[in-house]
Amino acid sequence: MGILRYNILILLSLSISAFAQLSPGDLAEPHKHLEGLTNCTNCHELGEGPSAAKCLECHQTLKKQIETEKGLHYIYTKIEQKVCFSCHNDHAGREFQLIRWEPSIEKFDHSQTGYILSGKHADQQCRECHNPALIHTDLKSIEKDIDLTKTFLGLDTNCLSCHHDEHRNQLGDNCTTCHNQNGWKNTVHFDHNKANFKLTGKHTNVDCLKCHPMLIDNHPVIARDTTFMKFINLKYDNCTSCHKDIHKNKFGQDCIRCHVTDGWKILDERNIDHNKTNFPLKGKHADVKCDKCHKPGVRFAKNQYDECKDCHLDYHVGQFVTRKDKGACESCHTVSGYKPTLFTIASHNKSEFPLEGAHLAQPCFVCHEYIESNVEKKVRNFKPKKRECAECHKDIHLGQFANASPSKTCTDCHNVEDWKHLKFDHTRDSSYPLKGAHQKVSCAGCHQPELNGTETIVRYKPLDTKCESCHISSVKPL
Repeated sequence: MGILRYNILILLSLSISAFAQLSPGDLAEPHKHLEGLTNCTNCHELGEGPSAAKCLECHQTLKKQIETEKGLHYIYTKIEQKVCFSCHNDHAGREFQLIRWEPSIEKFDHSQTGYILSGKHADQQCRECHNPALIHTDLKSIEKDIDLTKTFLGLDTNCLSCHHDEHRNQLGDNCTTCHNQNGWKNTVHFDHNKANFKLTGKHTNVDCLKCHPMLIDNHPVIARDTTFMKFINLKYDNCTSCHKDIHKNKFGQDCIRCHVTDGWKILDERNIDHNKTNFPLKGKHADVKCDKCHKPGVRFAKNQYDECKDCHLDYHVGQFVTRKDKGACESCHTVSGYKPTLFTIASHNKSEFPLEGAHLAQPCFVCHEYIESNVEKKVRNFKPKKRECAECHKDIHLGQFANASPSKTCTDCHNVEDWKHLKFDHTRDSSYPLKGAHQKVSCAGCHQPELNGTETIVRYKPLDTKCESCHISSVKPL
């Protein structure tokens, strides 16, 4: 029995001595379970050095990265043609660090991993991102012996793998569509015109919250984050989804037929066909600004337009209301303008004062003078009471015929064609019939001009009818 114990001790001594001669040193702490002669081939090929393929048999996560051409180890092994032990050699003792940062971890070029740190990310400490809370749940199942507090594996480049989804899965997981690494509020990549609702006109100045309200999250992932902005299932098919219909559905819901987004008061006249309404715009009406007829606060359908006076002031101040048509404007005027009128010479000849002779050449305003009124424009008198010649014309005879028979008027001697063309018959119309040589005497031979005050008139009456008042006697007095 003593000899057997002795032999066993000798064998153990020889094994330890042989292992000490074969192994260059203790393995680092993460690899200590691989100590012993029977484990050498787990990392080494017989007769050769360490095998990168054997490393990846254990480090499946790194193997997957290399195969999918992602991460730092893909760049080192496939692009720079490095092998594992170029960076991670072992047998240097239990306390030896398998991961060496040259020159330091703080100066490590993160772009070598394929994920460039910029903006806010560049200011983060390594373990603020590389910590167990953010590592994939499947890493532990693949790398069973891995220490999650020390590894740099297991992170995803997807924003939501580290950051809380503020939008609650409304907008997908590609945050960089709108945001960048300089800060969440800096949405420089977002273009609302690529959305289903393009922002134009006044909409470009509207605060986001006016259209995207804040909602309550009854089951928040982060206790302090109980609200979020609504981005989906918003109604925007019609303007009335957001705006009050001031027309109360009188014109339907298709507001853009008349309005544009630059402002409600700016109308797209290309789309407005007023001729389809009960009041087609013709003549001067086509040039009138909308707000001249459609006052603020008055519904379009309530506008009165049955008669011209519903909109226009009666500048004739009721002079024609006694007519059969009660003074309808369209009897004389058109929508093309108040002038010229439809009231012609033929129309005037149907009035109480037909136009004849020289009267036809007179402008209207000669007879229809301005009168006093309470309207802002001057009003002409279209109902003058003057009917006698002397009411309009100056009496060039200065009252010589004032005491004539009441039935006698200017027209007994004159006509409307011309004052100088007389219809006066001296024999018929006067008390002094012309006979004999008197018939050959011109009017001016007897009716001569004379001064009457400051004016010169032709004397017609009274005239002395005695012969000697005109003729000089050739007989000398006795």
